[in-house]
Amino acid sequence: LRLGGRPSTSARRAMPHWTKLFALICMAWLGEASAGPISSAATRGAVLDRPGPASPQEPVTTSSPILMRKRPRLPSGTRVLTLPDGEQHDWDGTRFPLALVPKRPDAQSLADLVAWIRRNRATLLDLVARNGAVLLRGFGAPADAHGFSELVQALELAPFAAGCSAAPRTEQAPGVFTANEAPPKEPIPFHHEMAQCEQPPAYIFFFCEVAPRSGGATPIVPSHQVASYIRRAHPELAAKLARLGVRYVRILPERTDAASPLGKSWTATYNASTRAEAEAAMREAGVEWEWRSGGDLKTVSKPMPAQVVDRASGRETFFNAIVAASTGWVDSRNQPDKAVIFGDGTALTAAELTALADVGNWMRASHSAVAWRAGDVLLIDNSAVLHSRQPFDPPRRILASLWGAPLLATALNTPEITTAGGEDASRSPAVLTRLLAQLRAHQPERQRADGELAGDAGGADAQRTVNSDRLPPQAPSEGPLLPDAGAISDGTFNAAETSVESAAEMSVPIESPAAVGAESRAKIAAAIDELINAVADNGEVPGHGEDDVAATKLSARPAAVQSGMGGASAHSGPSMAAAAATCAADPALELRSRDKMPVVGLGLWKIPRDSTAQTVYDAIRSGYRHFDCACDYGNEAEVGDGFRRAFADGLVTRDQLWVTTKLWNTYHAAEHVEPALRKSLSDLGLDYVDLFLMHFPLAQRFVPFETRYPPEWIFDPTAAHPTIELANVPLHVTWEAMEDTVRNGLARNIGVCNFNTALLRDLIAGAQIPPGVLQVELHPYNQQPKLLRYAQEEGMAVTAFSPLGAGSYVQLDMATPSESALEDPVIRAIAAKHQVSPAQVVLRWGLQRGTSLIPKSSKHDRLKQNLELFSFELDGAEMQAIAKLDRGRRYNDPGVFAEGMGAFLPIYD
Repeated sequence: LRLGGRPSTSARRAMPHWTKLFALICMAWLGEASAGPISSAATRGAVLDRPGPASPQEPVTTSSPILMRKRPRLPSGTRVLTLPDGEQHDWDGTRFPLALVPKRPDAQSLADLVAWIRRNRATLLDLVARNGAVLLRGFGAPADAHGFSELVQALELAPFAAGCSAAPRTEQAPGVFTANEAPPKEPIPFHHEMAQCEQPPAYIFFFCEVAPRSGGATPIVPSHQVASYIRRAHPELAAKLARLGVRYVRILPERTDAASPLGKSWTATYNASTRAEAEAAMREAGVEWEWRSGGDLKTVSKPMPAQVVDRASGRETFFNAIVAASTGWVDSRNQPDKAVIFGDGTALTAAELTALADVGNWMRASHSAVAWRAGDVLLIDNSAVLHSRQPFDPPRRILASLWGAPLLATALNTPEITTAGGEDASRSPAVLTRLLAQLRAHQPERQRADGELAGDAGGADAQRTVNSDRLPPQAPSEGPLLPDAGAISDGTFNAAETSVESAAEMSVPIESPAAVGAESRAKIAAAIDELINAVADNGEVPGHGEDDVAATKLSARPAAVQSGMGGASAHSGPSMAAAAATCAADPALELRSRDKMPVVGLGLWKIPRDSTAQTVYDAIRSGYRHFDCACDYGNEAEVGDGFRRAFADGLVTRDQLWVTTKLWNTYHAAEHVEPALRKSLSDLGLDYVDLFLMHFPLAQRFVPFETRYPPEWIFDPTAAHPTIELANVPLHVTWEAMEDTVRNGLARNIGVCNFNTALLRDLIAGAQIPPGVLQVELHPYNQQPKLLRYAQEEGMAVTAFSPLGAGSYVQLDMATPSESALEDPVIRAIAAKHQVSPAQVVLRWGLQRGTSLIPKSSKHDRLKQNLELFSFELDGAEMQAIAKLDRGRRYNDPGVFAEGMGAFLPIYD
């Protein structure tokens, strides 16, 4: 292994077997400090991490080369434990679950362990977010329920009430309950905890107090893998679930039935002592009910989502309880085949129930089932992982603890908070809403009934999407920002709440970012300043000892401002405050590398050179953090001028921007790929790009930089008959050279543009680093649903170029004004209904399909308008109406325009 470069293919093949073995031993030793897998692929050219981008895109193969990416930090004093087959899997290059053991297995006191948790809580929560589940083994404590309670409270998460849970539970200590008390011989099917409820927990933690004699494991499986399976195996059912959602039907006893896995009484479920109190609670929750003889209660939930697109990762998850309900909700009162109906009230057919049973079988065949040992603690991200329970031989005592998202003392110190929102992630309507909700939940004098702060999840389209601020549970990186209750005085709380609600022009508490008008965002920024500064004035969060002061001190400014603004004030001007409020509401798609790409960017194609720098600068002030560039656009040097000015003025730092560039067709030969990227980097004034894309699946004859740059389509414009001239360079040769740009720290992620499914399949089959992003033309008249589905199922984020359709092509005589989707009567009617522009409707439609967007504009008002997409949502009927507009009309097609340059290039056929 060479530390400074990658051995050639021939050199690797000639490497003696003893050298390969030595390399594996070295990497196994180095990998002990990593949360990733150790891969035999590492001997095929992986190199040690070098200075540059912090987290290059890792390959996603059967096992991912650990040395090709930045290794996630582990909690102090721990190492990674490899579990036996069947207890641990490698999903997309990530250990599932990640198992940690202490490096020194010395006995620890409970106080020592709690202090360790406090010191490492941000790291632990980050690992849970990355891996989905983390097993702590061999730490010696806790010994009982009270010790477990102290341990999980040290993670500083929002307390969670489990009133909606169907399982009978007995509280053992503060925040700690028995796990489902169903009989030992009863298996519990896979489910997300309380997914049938409007407000599920963000986390579920388990503690093994007494290990079973046999059986009794808690199998887990990644939810996005289940969603991918049902899309592949049962596409019609998956589409129907996404379109209609589901409703859960359950009959509850008057008194808890401990013999049933769903025997929790209606009195405990609704915290009611009378039928009238239960009816009031059900009415508020949108639940339909029917009283049965003997005091039983039949309930039918409001429509709930079944397929959820995770706003943080951009991946579709199977966030529901329908497999558990349709296969396991059985007792003397309930029949599983009647436990689930579609959101429109129709019953599932026998074939659909069979398909769900097949999904359950797939989960049982694909799960990780850790054999419990006494003292084990399992930390699960409930938004990302389904869990179940196997039958067992007693004794077995597993305790559970449910929690919401992280509190302020933890959240302000996490990388996501410091970078996710642009200038200031804490000042968006979405963050403000979470902040107020948690304030009310934790302020002792302001305790409210469960569910009061929950917004209405109704609407004709029950699918939660990438931009939904209602997506439960919140991912840790989207966590709310509140300290403990006592940190804010009653007067300060009342004043902040009043000013915020006034800013939002509402007479009731804010329950959805959609309720926040654009004109009120400056007031909201000021209100949240007041709130955060008031918390900061109180200094240390109550309830923590002196050893943890550094971790729990609150600063007057959020971390995003302290570390990310180059010394500039967060109040440099009203436009910056408005930009922060606008941009912070902008979610991101998580790529394979775990880098997060903002879902709305600025496309720089056809932006005139003389106005490019100012356009980029204005876009950054307006809140843009994602810029889509290319060699072929001919304006990267001017883009770089705009970046440099923004950096110098303290608007942003480099790590707050997402910058994409593209490899032009003339540079496909392996020896030209890196020089082409370095040329773009030089023009942009950057050390690396966040994303490097192959512009077209076409190789043209090489044109040196000094001859002409950018080279464009024509090989020699001065020739008597100027034409496009192609080169014989296979795509895999170009891709391997692009992979090297990741290894060499020049690009964090790589991807492709204008590929079809066949080309993608072939590229993925031979790639060490599969493409992380596919960029293609997508708009209402060219929807490409099969390509979109294939890419997303393969784990690629999809970016839509020309998302507004014909506009940019009219000037090029490649489209006519009548072909504009913005003039379509369907689009205009929806725009009028929501009181937004047709362009905003089209962009919102693209977001709700799970894609990122790069609309182009050089006009300041349009720049701002294209970001204001999060105050409304299209319902299912509107999404379907737009889906029917598809004409397969592609404006950017080399198969058409290249014929005018002497070449026939039908790449999409």
